[in-house]
Amino acid sequence: MDDELVRGLRYMTAQLAVLSAAVHATVAAPRLSAALVSGSVPRLATLLFVLAVAGIVAGILAVRFELASRRTVYALGLVLMLGQVLGWIAYHNYALLGGHTHGSYSILSNTWGHFVGDPVEAAAKTAETLAALLLVVLLRVDTDGGLTAGERAPQSA
Repeated sequence: MDDELVRGLRYMTAQLAVLSAAVHATVAAPRLSAALVSGSVPRLATLLFVLAVAGIVAGILAVRFELASRRTVYALGLVLMLGQVLGWIAYHNYALLGGHTHGSYSILSNTWGHFVGDPVEAAAKTAETLAALLLVVLLRVDTDGGLTAGERAPQSA
């Protein structure tokens, strides 16, 4: 595949992951702050949001500073993105981690209701789904696995 196209896919995937991280950080920050001020333990869902943000930041930094191969980060990112989408579905349909259910509504209609009812959730889930799809594509087409010599930052003398 064309190197420029692969590079574009990498940047697009990173931007989608950053969007997901920004949404989760925006939602988690006030909840975490309130829990810390009150002296209570934050909800598990809030802590998972923080871990998701940290995972995305760590993945981007790992690639940037060549601490892990791209393929490793792609695979871990895919697990994280799918985990976020599936966790969101479970949270809103099975009362997982303090979530809730809506009685007799089907999983599909309930999930769709949350998706269209909250633009922030819709943005995050769209970004995560697209990032997951792009990560699958990158795992297939980005055979480099690491930074190429042309992409490495020049070393200072």
